[in-house]
Amino acid sequence: MRKLIATIPKNACQEIRVALDEFEAGDVTYNMLSLRVFYEDGGEHRPGRNGLNVRVELLPAIVAALRDAETEARKAGLLGGEGEKRAA
Repeated sequence: MRKLIATIPKNACQEIRVALDEFEAGDVTYNMLSLRVFYEDGGEHRPGRNGLNVRVELLPAIVAALRDAETEARKAGLLGGEGEKRAA
């Protein structure tokens, strides 16, 4: 099972893909959350080395931590509108 959840532009030639995936190790299958940076190569996007794969059970804790990080970034004036960084 691979389900692409979101594609987030990182810059002009890279994007972050968020997906639910499975990892098989022997006869055990793990449900995983995958965040991977893809780069453009000749008009196609290919997976890069940068990324994160964790057990899907950690998703609620990761979401909570990201919400806390967003709150702190807004308090510090690092975020303006929806996902935008304010000019210094």
